[in-house]
Amino acid sequence: MKTFIGGIGCFWDETKYDGIKGILSTECGYCGGDDPNVTYKAVCGGDTGHIEVVKVQYDENILSYEDMVRLFFKLHDSTQKNRQGTYVGIQYRSEIFYNNDNECLSEFIQRFLRMGLLFLGWKRYKWKKYWF
Repeated sequence: MKTFIGGIGCFWDETKYDGIKGILSTECGYCGGDDPNVTYKAVCGGDTGHIEVVKVQYDENILSYEDMVRLFFKLHDSTQKNRQGTYVGIQYRSEIFYNNDNECLSEFIQRFLRMGLLFLGWKRYKWKKYWF
């Protein structure tokens, strides 16, 4: 089992992963900030550095990390900066939290960067802590 953490807008969008073969579980939470006592209200205030994320547990025998990145871009509009549809605020920014250097430096991710997607609104960060 592997873990993928991504901000695809409102964390209630975790249901977008429902029914996808290889997805074992999802969980809503926060990532990106340093406050371990984070609350929904504080994140919505925009001062915590956290964003709303979905932590996805997946079967690496069925889905690859590259498959998860593809799903990340398929399940939301990464071109919208600090928003996702009607949800507006920096807590809705589009970010991937990678677990290790292999994920960060994968050829697949590098291809997305060369295509200019980094500048369309999404970013990637080292996964430090995750709160739920």
